[in-house]
Amino acid sequence: MNVRGLILTAVAVVFALTGCLTRPETDKTALGERRIVGYFPAAAIALEQYNPGLEYLTHINLWFFNYDRKGEISSPRVSTLMLKRFIAEAHGEQTKVFVSIGGGHVTARTEAGRRYLALFREKNFEPIIEALIRFADSTGIDGIDLDFEGDMMVPEYSDFIIELADAIADKPYQLSGAFGYWGARKMRDAAVTSFDFLNLMIYNESGLFDKELKDHSSFAHVEKTVAYWQNQRGIDRSKLVIGVPFYGWQRTVDADGRILNEGSITYREISENYPEQSLNLDFLTLPTEDGGRTVITFNSLDLIRKKSHYARSFGGIMAWHIAQDTPDLSLL
Repeated sequence: MNVRGLILTAVAVVFALTGCLTRPETDKTALGERRIVGYFPAAAIALEQYNPGLEYLTHINLWFFNYDRKGEISSPRVSTLMLKRFIAEAHGEQTKVFVSIGGGHVTARTEAGRRYLALFREKNFEPIIEALIRFADSTGIDGIDLDFEGDMMVPEYSDFIIELADAIADKPYQLSGAFGYWGARKMRDAAVTSFDFLNLMIYNESGLFDKELKDHSSFAHVEKTVAYWQNQRGIDRSKLVIGVPFYGWQRTVDADGRILNEGSITYREISENYPEQSLNLDFLTLPTEDGGRTVITFNSLDLIRKKSHYARSFGGIMAWHIAQDTPDLSLL
């Protein structure tokens, strides 16, 4: 899905969630240094009414802001005034606000991606870093989250991370990074240790790129990912934030195995259509009338609970993304 479609889908879900979330309160003082991080679409804060569940989060990461053609940091449809109001509301709930830079939609084939890469390859990081600091100083955000993926993870990306971390070391801003298991090996140790904490994208182990869908975010995948970061990269467990998906993948095939349709599906849609199964099943195989089948891979309420307990021994838990939650069987 392109970023415009992703934003529109997320905003539609936010409308549906507004005013109807029923969740137990979070005692943030009892969490200590552990974090509850939720990614939330920046475009949604332009709505007059929204409920991202700030009272349940220690950190909210607004996706996505990027270095634009004017040399500033911006996000479509989000003004500085809107962002400041949101930050004030979040701080009222003792929730820190980070802006997420990059995103999976930013690639070497996009205008934004080419803009970054032109500077990365020349190791001319100063324009981006200065723009980020200006943006942080003028808005009052608490931190910057870097989420560059795929062909954006060029060797110079590590150098950029190190220089950015050094530039904000004496400022009141934290730096986090979002990493999937698939891209972590591209990063130098000096870069990954520069972050205050890492949001581990422990999902998409299986997806539409597979001939057959399998569990896309199993508990075994969590254990394998954490072991990699601890044992091979030497990252302290207090910096590792366990990422969980509030979405799944679905595919419908006919009796001969030909794909009829496929795509992502939110946890909200899953819980509404399959309320009982969403409690404790993570993989559904549903027969269709023409002899085919629909398969769905996701994380059930039980599995999210199990991962949450596991995350207590680490730096916390992260959700992508909280606008896909449901009011009745809330994962948050």
